[in-house]
Amino acid sequence: MAVYLRIGSGVPFFQALTQSAFNLTSIITTTGFASEDYTLWGPFAVSAIFLATFVGGCSGSTTGGIKAYRFLILFEMLVSGLRKLTYPHIVVPIRYGERTVDADMQRAVVLFIASFFVILGIATVLLGAAGLDFVTALAASLTALTNVGPGLGSIVGPLGNFSSLPDAAKWVCAIVMLLGRLEILAVLVVFTPVFWRG
Repeated sequence: MAVYLRIGSGVPFFQALTQSAFNLTSIITTTGFASEDYTLWGPFAVSAIFLATFVGGCSGSTTGGIKAYRFLILFEMLVSGLRKLTYPHIVVPIRYGERTVDADMQRAVVLFIASFFVILGIATVLLGAAGLDFVTALAASLTALTNVGPGLGSIVGPLGNFSSLPDAAKWVCAIVMLLGRLEILAVLVVFTPVFWRG
């Protein structure tokens, strides 16, 4: 990102490194700060920051997002699945570091990521129904679900805030933010009838 800023904008390299490191670290760690309007850095920077919003921190951290270990396990599952398509009888254990990931953990990872994207889609549609344009609706729902803080666009971007959103949109964002902060599956399981049966 620093090299991109240096070449594209002519910013001195150390300044570009400082700006990109601060803003990307803030996004990934869900700190909620932005030192400047990174949407002006160009399409590559906006795309990279948009993808970084999904990541969050590592396992055990209090950051929001999907978390890096889930992406690693999902990638290992993808590689294993492609190998099994080529060699149907091969046994390829899924590993996370030195540990083997059992079937329950694999299912939990897929379930979390699927529920994440379903909630993101529902929240985006609800924010669109509340009168927000698509980019603002997607950015607001994503930044609320991942608890990042700044998103994209003029309203919820790094120089904006959520104060101008309609009340209905604020309620949607607040509910989605709680889902993301309290771990999606832990909240959703409370609303299943099986949870309340004796």
